[in-house]
Amino acid sequence: MTTRTFSDDEQLIRGVLEDVIREAEGEGALTLHRRAVALGDRLRGGDDAAADELAALVAGLAPDELQVLIRSLTRWFQLTNLAEDNERVRRIRARELAEAPGPRRGSLRDAVGRLAADGVDADVLRRLLGRAQVQLVMTAHPTEARRRTTLEKLARVFAVLRGLDERRPTVESEAVAAMQLASAVQELWGSDEIRAVSPTVLDEVRTGLLYVTSTLADVVPQLYRELEAAIAETYPDEDIDVPPLLRFGSWMGGDRDGNPFVTPDVTVQALADMREACLRFLRDRAMDLAARVSLSSRLVGDPPALADVLADGTERFPELAEGLRLRNPEEPYRRAFTLIARRLRATWEGDLEGYRGPDELLADLRACRDALQDGNGRHVAAGELQDVIRQVEVFGFHFMRLDVREHAGIHRHAIGEILAELGLEQDYAQRSVADRCAILEREIEARRPLIPADTSGFSASTQETVETFRMLYAQRTGEHADALLTYIVSGTETPADLLEVLLLMKECRLTKAGGAGALMRVVPLFEAGRRSPPRARRCARSCGCPATGGRSRRSATSRRSWSGTPTPTRTSATSRRAGRCTARSSSWSRCCASTGCGGRSSTAAAGPSAAAAGRATSRSSRSRPARSGAG
Repeated sequence: MTTRTFSDDEQLIRGVLEDVIREAEGEGALTLHRRAVALGDRLRGGDDAAADELAALVAGLAPDELQVLIRSLTRWFQLTNLAEDNERVRRIRARELAEAPGPRRGSLRDAVGRLAADGVDADVLRRLLGRAQVQLVMTAHPTEARRRTTLEKLARVFAVLRGLDERRPTVESEAVAAMQLASAVQELWGSDEIRAVSPTVLDEVRTGLLYVTSTLADVVPQLYRELEAAIAETYPDEDIDVPPLLRFGSWMGGDRDGNPFVTPDVTVQALADMREACLRFLRDRAMDLAARVSLSSRLVGDPPALADVLADGTERFPELAEGLRLRNPEEPYRRAFTLIARRLRATWEGDLEGYRGPDELLADLRACRDALQDGNGRHVAAGELQDVIRQVEVFGFHFMRLDVREHAGIHRHAIGEILAELGLEQDYAQRSVADRCAILEREIEARRPLIPADTSGFSASTQETVETFRMLYAQRTGEHADALLTYIVSGTETPADLLEVLLLMKECRLTKAGGAGALMRVVPLFEAGRRSPPRARRCARSCGCPATGGRSRRSATSRRSWSGTPTPTRTSATSRRAGRCTARSSSWSRCCASTGCGGRSSTAAAGPSAAAAGRATSRSSRSRPARSGAG
């Protein structure tokens, strides 16, 4: 166990930062930094006089001095946060040791043990896991302006701090750590904290992908292993499989509500970036397997289960297969994983020899696993290969599903303009909710097209709205089908707000006439910061679709609860009160039937235990004002 403490980390990074400041800016800048930090410490300790001293200090600085102080304090806070993060890891490890051999309180092992203690038997647990769905959604927060290069440098600093904890520190190891820290901190000091130009939507997408590839992708298999180990320990005589209950979603590149920079082309490019990043990641994992799994058929036998993978790869890439046969004649696993990696590359390059979807890749990987299990390679099969299989099950070919969001008012404007232009309704937006629902139901039932192929006669806003739905059809029926599933309608107040989306979907082939067979589910987002109209409140109580986008397991949608409060996590009071009721409004019933709603509502869960129980997946949203930069 490490003997290092938070104070050790703080002293180390303080010394490194002060050396960098002194070397770059001089002794005066360092003295100013120390003075500001000391006053802050006094103020935090309850010395009110320090506040006046600090204000006077800042007020007396020249602009160039103030700029240096801001930079030094920014870097100090960033580095101190990393030391605190490291201390959290340290304390978790300490609790694990202190509570051993029992489970650490709050761990998955503890949770499974509590389920068993409460009388949950293996059959109930199987059903529970089969229904459970945990989906974590990434957004680009408007206050997060740090560059990817800054995040990468901070990650290097954290890795050095963790390294000192992972091994017994020596004078030499601390000297090496100080050198590595000095390099990273000096790079931070000489780098711009924020971009010289505003980040684009695609910049935000790529930053999100950085978090996935650098952290989340490797953590996911660890979570599954921890859960599987806990279940095996608690139910030793039972065979309980853990399904891929974890999923990731993203609003980056799809959230167009209030952001004019999220265009149809941007959404397509975001999907392409997500797909290529994921396929490259999986290709690298396959190459790692090819390098490591060097089992020889001369020693462990010739694996029959691998024959189809090798034959298929040879047919697709004969030159590569011949080279592998000559170079690795007795290493079938190396040949198989190399061919899998080559096919993954062909997938993102658009080659016809690539994988058509994650299921084909999973079939190849599972064949390799079966071959290892049958040929004295059981431990190899349960190692890194099983981790890669889990990653494909969770991430597919895109890492995350992209949610598309738009405000109800945009749809209302587009429908009103289209109806007026065609001479069908001149005052659609001014009609009562009942009248608008009747108009929409009529047009949804109609088999004739409402929107012409050429939309150039409409306003730019309406053209883009129609183009968005046409784009969604093209992507939903193309290579990004698995990454698009949900269309979120923010500002939902009436049934018409959803029927308008259903009509646009019907016109762009995302659903059939009458609303059947929708390719995407429509999820209403009620804004919690405003008083919902009586009809919306009645609907939330009476109908599963608007409150949750709910479903049975057999339908096209999933149970979700939404509210639009501007906080990272929330529980909707409306959805808390919602129960199993029959839809009273025919309009809401149509929405339920068309989008696959199961006709029941679900309770939003603020904590992971409720989400893991499969009762609901609560996803956070934020109310964001329109802004000139990227979303």
